[in-house]
Amino acid sequence: MKKMIFPVILVTMLVLVSGCATMNPQTVKLCRGQNCETLGEDRAVKETLLVRMAQFIKDNLGADIPLFETASVDDFRLEKEPEEYDKGISFYVQGGPMPGMAVLKTIKFIDLFYIDRDNLEIKFKFKPEGTWVGMPLFTAETEGTISIKSAKEIRFAGTFIGSWLVAVGAWKYEWLIDYVDFDKRILGGNFSIGGGGLMNIGGGKGYQLVRGKTFQQATVVAADDKPLSMKPSLVYHVSFTESSGDGIIEGGEEVSLKVEVENKGEGTAKDVQVLLSGHQAMLGYLGNMKSLGDLARGEKKSVEFKAALPLNLQREIADIKIEVGESGGFSASDVKTLKLALKPGKSVTKETEEVISQLPLLAFSTQLNDHNNNRILESGEEVKLIITVENKGEGVARGVVVALSGTPLLVNLFGEKRLIGDIGAREKKTIVFKAVIPARISTETANLRILVNEGGGFSPAEAKTLRVALRAVEV
Repeated sequence: MKKMIFPVILVTMLVLVSGCATMNPQTVKLCRGQNCETLGEDRAVKETLLVRMAQFIKDNLGADIPLFETASVDDFRLEKEPEEYDKGISFYVQGGPMPGMAVLKTIKFIDLFYIDRDNLEIKFKFKPEGTWVGMPLFTAETEGTISIKSAKEIRFAGTFIGSWLVAVGAWKYEWLIDYVDFDKRILGGNFSIGGGGLMNIGGGKGYQLVRGKTFQQATVVAADDKPLSMKPSLVYHVSFTESSGDGIIEGGEEVSLKVEVENKGEGTAKDVQVLLSGHQAMLGYLGNMKSLGDLARGEKKSVEFKAALPLNLQREIADIKIEVGESGGFSASDVKTLKLALKPGKSVTKETEEVISQLPLLAFSTQLNDHNNNRILESGEEVKLIITVENKGEGVARGVVVALSGTPLLVNLFGEKRLIGDIGAREKKTIVFKAVIPARISTETANLRILVNEGGGFSPAEAKTLRVALRAVEV
């Protein structure tokens, strides 16, 4: 009879582990104060969220962040304090002949490796702490990622090694974050844990939340010291005018969209930008981005989007969404949307268009591949930097050059410049930089700045800087 018990338990646990390893993506709520909104597919919003996620990790480096478990998502939607929930997230473990519940009580972020804006991913090192049937769980530091895969899927993933006295197991820990409130320092979502080792197997799932350090919990600053960083707070006002003054946008009119931005926070807002999105035809006339530069505490600056509209407008309602953000991720809390009534203008003149010359418009994307695909460049490893340059304009881009700068080691390995040549209208060209990382390197974070130039001076709107971890590997 005893011989039958363990196989039955093993089969049962395998079903449990496989069942808890899959979680379905769901709506993500972004909350501030008493207001919550659903995360959409807007790229700029997701990039800002990624930066703030990274800042959350950075603010909590080295802290034992408590984990709390709720019975359901609906329970968490109630405005409870985290201390009202069960402390720690639990899952079942069969340790040899002995069953029991394991509880992860805290998570500690050890290091923040990088923020990958292109792939909307953060990589970091973390360490969970917990118990099994009251005995301490010994865990090793491990690497994890947070990826924004879509507006419905923000996934935390990592596999850690855990041991209860003698039995060692590998445990896959995933978490679909569906609730974000940076003001309260709270992240929530469904989790799953599954895995095991030679003498143990187990798994479980549920709903968890973490609460990062509050201001009072942060490192104490001496009375005669100034805070190392102070946050900006951006607010803005919008005014829209058209030449007739009747509130309707008619073909042939001149229009103006003015945005005044003020920094009401304590810190300086870096590289403030006003971004427009929505109706593509109107964006083609007005443009979609203007930069204000840095805004000091209490400072105001304005930008103006102006256009003389063609006569042949379509009769429709155009939505223009306005967002204000800065490089540190402290965007203005609200997003304003203008609804504009458009109609064609009146004309007795037949207009023709003759093309004399047209301009190129360059854009580029990057991909950095390493041999073992862990996104860390290790000594002795072969790496490839793939750069694809696209001419989105109507004119030929001539003498296109890719220039690299930054950490000398990477620049020397890849080379400083590479000529692509001419790129026709709507054409793409790809170049590949290959290198082998030297056997002896320093473990550090390296920077590689990529700039694309064209013989006529038509560069992309911005250069791109890659931040990547270098690590020495002992053989």
